[in-house]
Amino acid sequence: MFSCRKMSVDPELAGVQVEEVTAAGAVQLGEGPHWIDSEQALYWVDLLAGVLHRLHPASGKHTSTTPPGKKSLGFVVPVFRQPHHFVVGLGLDVALLRWDGETQCAIERVLGSVHATPGSLRFNDGKADPQGRLWAGTMSTAIDKGVDPQPEIGSLYSLEESGVKKHVDYVGISNGLAWRDAIMYYIDSSAGRVDAFDLEPASGQLSGRRCVFDLQKNGVPGVPDGMTIDSVGNLWVACFDGAQVSQ
Repeated sequence: MFSCRKMSVDPELAGVQVEEVTAAGAVQLGEGPHWIDSEQALYWVDLLAGVLHRLHPASGKHTSTTPPGKKSLGFVVPVFRQPHHFVVGLGLDVALLRWDGETQCAIERVLGSVHATPGSLRFNDGKADPQGRLWAGTMSTAIDKGVDPQPEIGSLYSLEESGVKKHVDYVGISNGLAWRDAIMYYIDSSAGRVDAFDLEPASGQLSGRRCVFDLQKNGVPGVPDGMTIDSVGNLWVACFDGAQVSQ
């Protein structure tokens, strides 16, 4: 099990500064930040607007692009050793996108799709594991329209050579993902907790699901959303409607 501390009051992090990214202006729903070290640039998506953003902090230069199709943009993941190429979640499609950070982007091909009633589901966050396998989950689109979402109709998938493979059913709001050794950490925001799975690295098979941290039971405000992990195994969880990042 994990203990928790709030980033803003941790004395070990007294020198850390949290800065608001304002270059892009207001976004509807910012998601999926990725830092590309070779470019010294930050990429992220405005999920509901379907816009991909890039910021070069040193120069302050901001650019953006909108993939064709007018679909939600659930995540962006850089492709290893393929500059200017990204795997993105477009509605319920996983696609390979090319963008040089300046001109209009292009979709090179669709890598896999989730089949569902049109407009009922969308991808909501995705990442690649240490083996390079993409994981992404779905959720109801009802909440985007201001109505209560259909409960637990989403799922968690991985992208394989044959297309998308379903691993977890009955997901409410698929969100944060992180890995350490043979453990995968996962957040279904509607459950209000961080779960762990045993992961077989070669096959991607999941087993042994268990709760490792429940926000409400530990007095942490908000809803667990995005997540990452540091070099010593600490999880960092963004708390939606809680105005904090918890370690």
